[in-house]
Amino acid sequence: MRLFVAIDIPPELQALLDERVPDLPGWRKTKQEQLHITLLFLGDCSGGDLNRIQNILSGIPFDRFTLELNGPGVFPHQKNPKIVWAGIKRSNKLMELQSNISEQLRSFGDGADHPEFIPHITLARRKSGSGRDRNIEELLNEISTTGSFHVDRFLLKNSILSPDGSRHEVIGEFQ
Repeated sequence: MRLFVAIDIPPELQALLDERVPDLPGWRKTKQEQLHITLLFLGDCSGGDLNRIQNILSGIPFDRFTLELNGPGVFPHQKNPKIVWAGIKRSNKLMELQSNISEQLRSFGDGADHPEFIPHITLARRKSGSGRDRNIEELLNEISTTGSFHVDRFLLKNSILSPDGSRHEVIGEFQ
């Protein structure tokens, strides 16, 4: 299983973000229903770890909070963008939740080195070797990302890969 911990975006905000991102040659838009904030990507985990991971997540303190969109951006940088994203304004509750999850689950997954957490929603990924001709600054100006939403839970999800892209399945919900 390819597991990750996430916060889902409300459907009305998913629709708004989806309509703001144009169809771009050489880029694959994130499916509207899959727009989310990844708190921690665990990667490949065994089925035997699943119950332990769920028990740990159920014990993480959680208080509801509000998140605010904070403008678009790209990874890794504008000269060679591979991901277009909508930023999330850092809040103490969000950063504390992510830190707790990361700390508690550090021994699970494929052991990949996790970079610093930058709260964002992935909107599109560049297909291999294409999509470089787009003026990324112009694109970012087109994507208006304003809005806020309430967070009342976080999720454990499984990312199932297929030739048509990934599909996300909710494994656990934590409130």
